[in-house]
Amino acid sequence: MSQPLIQAEHIFKEFRLHHRPQATLKEAVLNRLRGPVGRYEPFWALRDVSLSVSDGEVLGIIGPNGAGKTTLLGIIAGILQPTSGAVTVRGTCAALIGLGVGLDTQLTGRENAYLYGSVLGLPRREMARRMDEILEFAELGEFADAPMRTYSSGMTARLAFSVAINVTPEILLLDEVLAVGDIAFRQRCLDRMMSLRDRIRSIVTIAHQMDTIREWCDKVLWLEHGAMVAYGPADEVTLAYQEASAQATQAYQALSSARREASGRAGPRGLFDDVPRALHARCYIEAAYQRGIIEPHSTDDAGLRFFAPDGLVRRRDLARYLGRAAGLATLESEAPRFSDVPSSDPDSGWIERLADDASWPLTVGVSSALLQAGEFEPERGVTRAQMAAFICRALGKEPLIPGAPTFVDVPPAHPYFGFIERIGDPASWSEPPIVGSGTDERRFDPDGPVTRAQAAVIIARAWNLLADDEAAGDDAG
Repeated sequence: MSQPLIQAEHIFKEFRLHHRPQATLKEAVLNRLRGPVGRYEPFWALRDVSLSVSDGEVLGIIGPNGAGKTTLLGIIAGILQPTSGAVTVRGTCAALIGLGVGLDTQLTGRENAYLYGSVLGLPRREMARRMDEILEFAELGEFADAPMRTYSSGMTARLAFSVAINVTPEILLLDEVLAVGDIAFRQRCLDRMMSLRDRIRSIVTIAHQMDTIREWCDKVLWLEHGAMVAYGPADEVTLAYQEASAQATQAYQALSSARREASGRAGPRGLFDDVPRALHARCYIEAAYQRGIIEPHSTDDAGLRFFAPDGLVRRRDLARYLGRAAGLATLESEAPRFSDVPSSDPDSGWIERLADDASWPLTVGVSSALLQAGEFEPERGVTRAQMAAFICRALGKEPLIPGAPTFVDVPPAHPYFGFIERIGDPASWSEPPIVGSGTDERRFDPDGPVTRAQAAVIIARAWNLLADDEAAGDDAG
């Protein structure tokens, strides 16, 4: 049996979100004078992604914006290096990522064609031989020798794609290149790509058009928040993705209708301007916001509210969210328990409540060493394993010890094993808020971070907030 042309095993990719960006030498010097530097929050763009592409196969990658699709394509192309995991590519590879990047608006279309061809590795003699065909396919007409600053965005994209399709490697990686131009041009692009299948051994493409994915791809990988949701035959995965999108849209519409009826307002405006309607977590985010559990991350001068769904949850955020969800009041202490959380801290009362063994024994997320030192580290991130333990204890659920572990990366010796099993047990929690990678061997990624969107989904499901909002909508009607 021949080896796959592309093989990726347990890929993780971390980016660092620095609290003090240092774009210039002046900023670096000033930041060092202001205090310690190097503080950052880890952002996991990919978490435990595995795939294989055999000779002759076309793999489609789908998912909402920000799911990690382009990052995965960049790792396969060798542009990015994974934080952990291994990628093997057997054959010459060309990646069309960021179509048209590097084109010069001061040059003509013809000159830019030569420039872009050189970027993609085509010699000038070969470009000269193909130039007429490239310009004809791009439909530039008399604008071929006009400066590109006079082009529309569609004309620029058509020119870049026309040059790009003249690259015929063994493996071709495409990042939404089939979405360029008008309907007629997109059909021509698709026809041309179909003709290239006989000359290219394997293709990996990112697209949002499910009909195109079903027609063109053999297998599909569905990503969300950097993790695998499903991986398998194109028809099955795209159908599941569309059903999930439809359910999320229906839930969002029901929630929006109930909110408008209750408030007497009309209009479709959403709560957060950076949370797309197609995002599956949107309805849960809005439900948690309506119950006063979460709040906007920021508001600009125009009054637009932003949730930052991919931002990471900190210890202070968790104390505030869970305290509100459980209906508890803040706990004011005359003597602050933690030396790094003064009484003037706006989250001091929630943090005191989180650490109060008598009323809320949830110190599972704080190490004994930190407790002895009198520190809470409010800016520190929360892991998925800690979140599972917090949620279960807040709901009064005992750890679940099964006969065989559900997740291969959480052994029975793990300190939060029973809580993680409880989270993943469909009998006790019918809609588990944290899931594995979607492969046969389910993984939990216990040390992975929790994003704000994930926290909203987990809390909304745990306290059944969506059902409460729908019931409120029925009562209002």
